[in-house]
This record gives sequence, C-alpha cells and structure tokens, in this order.
Amino acid sequence: MSELTKEERLAIWGPRKRSKNKSGGHKDPQKKKEFNALYQFRKSLPIWKSKKQIIELIANNPTTILVGETGCGKSTQVPQFLVDSFELKGCRVAVTQPRRVSATSLAARVAAERNCEVGSYVGYSVRFDNKSSPKSYIKYVTDGMLLREILVDNDLSAYNVVILDEIHERTVQTDLLIGLLRDLQARRSDLKLILMSATLNCKLFVDFFNGPPIIHVEGRTFKVAIKYTDEPQTDYIEATTTAVLQLNEECDKGDFLVFLTGQEEIEEVMETLKTEETYPPLKVLPLYAALPMYQQQEVFNPVDEGTRKVILSTNIAETSVTIPGIKYVIDSGLVKVKTYNPVSGIEILGVTPCAKAQVVQRAGRAGRESEGIAFRLFTEDSFFDLKDQPVAEIRRADLSSVVLQLFALGVKNPMTFGFLERPPTEMIQASIQQLWSLGALTPQGELSDDGKVMANFPMNPKMTKILLLACQSGCGGSALTLLAMMSCENLYVQPANKRKEARNAHSIFIHETGDHVTLIRLYEAFAATPKEKQKDFCFEKFVSLRALQFAVSVRSQLLEIAEQQKLNVQDADEENRFLLIRQAISIACPENVATQISGGKYKCVLDGTEISIHPSSFAFNKGMKTIVFSERVQTKKLYARWVSASDEKWTDLVAPTLTE
Repeated sequence: MSELTKEERLAIWGPRKRSKNKSGGHKDPQKKKEFNALYQFRKSLPIWKSKKQIIELIANNPTTILVGETGCGKSTQVPQFLVDSFELKGCRVAVTQPRRVSATSLAARVAAERNCEVGSYVGYSVRFDNKSSPKSYIKYVTDGMLLREILVDNDLSAYNVVILDEIHERTVQTDLLIGLLRDLQARRSDLKLILMSATLNCKLFVDFFNGPPIIHVEGRTFKVAIKYTDEPQTDYIEATTTAVLQLNEECDKGDFLVFLTGQEEIEEVMETLKTEETYPPLKVLPLYAALPMYQQQEVFNPVDEGTRKVILSTNIAETSVTIPGIKYVIDSGLVKVKTYNPVSGIEILGVTPCAKAQVVQRAGRAGRESEGIAFRLFTEDSFFDLKDQPVAEIRRADLSSVVLQLFALGVKNPMTFGFLERPPTEMIQASIQQLWSLGALTPQGELSDDGKVMANFPMNPKMTKILLLACQSGCGGSALTLLAMMSCENLYVQPANKRKEARNAHSIFIHETGDHVTLIRLYEAFAATPKEKQKDFCFEKFVSLRALQFAVSVRSQLLEIAEQQKLNVQDADEENRFLLIRQAISIACPENVATQISGGKYKCVLDGTEISIHPSSFAFNKGMKTIVFSERVQTKKLYARWVSASDEKWTDLVAPTLTE
C-alpha cells in the first residue's frame, strides 16, 4: 500500500492537537494498518469523488443542498471533509439526525475513522445522553437537541457549520430548525448551512433559501425488479408471513428486508416464522428504534453458511442504516404515523399507506450490492394512487412543543413565523389554546412563569404540567420517576416462549391502580437493588437492564433541570403520593380521561370517543370505572396505553374548563 499523503494522514489521525494517550495508535504498527485500511475504505465511497466540488460549493455559498443516495457516505464523510479543509479556521460542525440511534452510531463510526474516543474530537448529544466536550469539532445531535442549544445560545456561536441530515423526513424539529437557521444566517454571515438527504423535493428548499446550489451524489446501485400482488391484501401481517415463507423457497441466495409498521407487528411475524420449518433455515431479526443497541447491531452480523437472514424492520431501514447482504425487499406499503386533531386536541398513532417516495426508497434497498427484487404487498394500481411525498409532520402533529419553543425564543406571534411549509392555521391556534389551558401563557399571550419553566424541559408540555402539578401537591419525586420511566421503550421483556413466566415476574410490581404507579414501583425496586445485583434483578424480573439504566439517567437529568428551576421535587405526602400522581395526570391530560360504558369499552369524557384498554396494559380486564391514559394507538381498533384508574370527581373539575 502506498505511503499516505499529509492530507490523508490528517484525515486518519485527526488534527495535530490530538491527545497523547496510549490509544493514539500511530506508534502501533497494527493500529496504523487498521486505520490505513479505514482510510482506503473512505476513499472507495461514492461521495469521495465529489469531495473537491462539495468543499468549493460550501465555501462559496451560505447554503448548499446535497442529495446523495443511501450508502454514498455523505453522513460520515462530509463533516470530515469540512473539518480537514477548514481546520485552520477552527471549523466546528453540528450534524443533525432525526433519530438518536443514527446520531450515536454515526459518531462512533466517525470517531473510529479519526482515531479518537467518542466524546473527544467527535461527540454526540441526544435527549438525556451527551457524550461531547468543548473540544468536539464534529458533533452529531438529534434535531431536538440542536433546538435546545439555540434556546440557550440564540446565535449558535459554538458552530461554523450546521448540517441538517435526512431532511426528507421533515420532522417537526427539522422544519423548525430550517426556519430558525435561515433567520440566523441573516445575523451570522459566517454560518454555513448544508441540507442533506437521500431523496428530496428540492424545489421547496430551493425556493425557501433563494436558490442555493444543489449537488447530486450517486450511490452504489443495481437494478431492482418490482413485483406486485394481483389483488389487494386484507391482512398485511398474514400476507407478510406468507410472502417470507413462499419466497424463501423460490428465491436464490440473498437476505430479506421486510418493512412493517411497528414493534408489535414485528414480534407477531417473528413468532409465527420461528414456528415454521423452513429450507433454507431462517435467522429472523427485528429492527426498530426502541430496540437496544446491541440487538440492532445483530442485523449487520453475518449468518451461518446456508442460512438466510430475514430482517423485520420499521421505516428506520429506509434511509437511516445500510444493511449488507440484502437482495430482496418485502414491503407492506404501510407506515405508522401520529396524527393530531386540533378540534379534539387528540393525537393518535395509526397505520397509513406510504408515499411513493418512501416505497421507492424501500425498493432501492434491494439493489445496494447486486441486482435485487422488491415484492410489494399491494397492487400496481395502488402504487399509482399513493401520494408523491408523505405529509410533513408539521402539518399533522401536535405543535404545542414547537409553539412553546417559539415563545421561549422571543417570537411574539407564532402565526407569522417563517416556516418552510406553513402549518394549518387551526393547528397553531389549537397549540396556543392548549398552552393557555396548561397555564403556560398569560391572558396577554406571553409566556407565564410556568411556561418559562416548561420550556426548559425536553418533554411535551403536558408531561411537564404533570410534574408541576405533582410538585405543588407533594409528589414531585414520584412524578420525576414516572416521567423518566415513560421515556423508556422496550421496558418489559416477554420472550415468545416465556410469556406466562414473564407476566408472573412482573406481577410483583403491579399496582391495583394500573400502569403509572406500577412503573414507579418497578423503578424504585431497581434503584434499591445494589448495582452489582441489578443485572440479575432484570433477568429474574423479565425487564430490560438497559432501559432501566436509561431511566436512571433520565431521572437524574430531569432532577437537575427541576432543581435549576427551583421546583420542590420531594415526596412530601408519602402516604397519598400514588393517588396524587394519578390526579395530576388526569388534570394535565383531561382529554385522556374516559369512563366505562360496557365491558372493556370506555368513552372519553371530553369528546365521546370510544376506546379500549390495550391488552399489554396492567389495567386490562380490571373493570375500572374511570381511567386516564397517556397514549392512543390505532391498529385494528383504538387502544389506550399506559392506563390507570382515575376518578369522576377529577374529570368534573377539569372538563367544563376545556369544553367551554
């Protein structure tokens, strides 16, 4: 292998002011060989050919749009191109990601490529987890965390360059950032903004930023054949299972990537497939955002010779990750999204058809390494009926957090803010009304003292309202615990072959009032267990060690913010704290209070919507007369999740105020 140039050595070893610790690597021949190989891999990425053009465009323009196919290397290489090129000018780059898993994994990869520890020259910051330092010149952040940085420093003076990655996903936070950063560029002429995506409606962004240059980078792609069903599928879960089994017998070598909408469906299909005898044998693996990191990494590992890997994924695999070995895609054509009704104030998580752009992206995953086939579990006519692009989240989501942040940033009238794509007027009005009902706004339309406190917490305003009410009633400590636990996903472990055993293990924590107090009891039992025994505790109780450790970290950070805001977070009323916490939830979320009408059916007090308790809830089949819940999920019917007993007296107190 040829000797590296000075520029290449810089790209591998980082700037001269690197730490002199033992892991420096350059004095170790084996380490040097490994990093030399890493650099050669970087040079083989499609984006490397466009390196000079990318640097020139960014240097000469305030805003640049980069459209690069998944796998071209844009997310890892562009920040490094900039740091290496502008280093003498002290270039510092923030790279946003829509998901925490993307931010953390990309930071780890780039740190490896630059021979440094994550948290030193390359770091990340995601909600409730920060591994960065003042010397981090490349920092991967979730879009929500960059928004929080702007709240603290309106000029975002820590960075010379901001890269908004995966902007085609159009999260609420990304859309808000786009508007804020355009305004910021008017004050900071030195700030460079790069918009990156695998697929993009460029015209919208070009018009918004007054004609920035666009560079297209091709990926490694091969031809993908598209197959459709002859008839519409009434049960897409059954159709998915049948397709996997049938195609496994018919298709040549190559792994399957299957697109479903959520964790429950993935686990249902997994359970069915694992009971089938197949040839070739199948290694079935899940992939979704809430999955622990070590389990997510399993999809990248090779399987035994003669075994086919089947990855059951949500839309996380559309663009966020590139999985080797995929030759066949099976696409349900569906995705799970949250939709907010500004009239009722209700947000529902439901299944809806994908847009054409999403379906095309999914099919492309079969052509990354060789020619492939995409099997669409819907008809060709159905494809042509799909919308071209998905509806942007800002046009269908609860905007109360966005509007609260705008008020906190000094925007007097959110109705006039320069959004990339203006949300419906009624959505903004509903958010302002909701913030007012939560006590976050004064009658004059300014942030109240409570509103200023709410803006400091990285949570939905309703969740923060629960904390404020709990602090006032003497159960603030329990509220912190509950909110930390509700931020966890994949908390309860229920292996398919040990479901009964798992439920029995969970029963020790179950409180008669339902899920919320059960979460508090579980946390307190875990926290009271000596650290050296916590792993055994989780194994015996069928709960996730990683999730509970995350909850401990979240609670610690929420406590720090609460103390900064001078909140009383002690449990002053130990005897009644569980009753008081349920009361706080009911008052903060009156639209989620429902009364029993028959059997397992309930009717929401405010709007009359009928809803059933989800079977996974510990309140299921308990015959509670009045309930309060924290989430609505629309699958085959409308379900309430995170459910607890409430009291009609509490609903009598709050319902008239919000219905007037």
